[in-house]
Amino acid sequence: MKKLIKKFFALLGFEFSRINRPTDVFGIQKYLTKDFDAKLTIFDIGAYDGRTALKYKNLFPESRIFSFEPFPDSFSKLVKNTSSFDNIIAVNKAIGKEDGYAKFNSNNFAPTNSLLDTHESGSKIWGENLLETNKTIDVELQTIDSFVETHSVKKIDILKIDAQGAEYMVLESAKKSFNRSIVNIIYTEIITLLPTKVN
Repeated sequence: MKKLIKKFFALLGFEFSRINRPTDVFGIQKYLTKDFDAKLTIFDIGAYDGRTALKYKNLFPESRIFSFEPFPDSFSKLVKNTSSFDNIIAVNKAIGKEDGYAKFNSNNFAPTNSLLDTHESGSKIWGENLLETNKTIDVELQTIDSFVETHSVKKIDILKIDAQGAEYMVLESAKKSFNRSIVNIIYTEIITLLPTKVN
């Protein structure tokens, strides 16, 4: 799996390297951006209630943070938790392969809400009674490329993605941005299921 991931990002012009400095993911990001301009631009895809945006605000006080959250209840919490900071911009949209609208699954456990339907093996990772979908709603979609263009974003220093399985769709939405080399660091969640051993 590690080789496959490396190969995918190599096609996009990125490389992997081992860091023997910080051990937590935010400390690593701080280390990787030590030579960057202090005013970073951060895309927080799947912002939920704003807790990650607040971590970034604490780490990079002068930065501009775009926090994308499509689910109305979570978006309300995001706005409530970050509204006192001018440099955290809450965006009530999902990031997808194209601009438009899509069905969004609202699950028992809100952090698992997703554009994707729940995988039949999902409970093996998350546990029972968390991933069951209660309802679907329509949410607005925008690509990263479109957002970058309409908001005159010159660079994305950190692209954080926690999209509950839709991470690849998010990456696909940024093809032009990757080709222009304006994305510096990608921090994403990847969950893999190992195949069950067959006797």
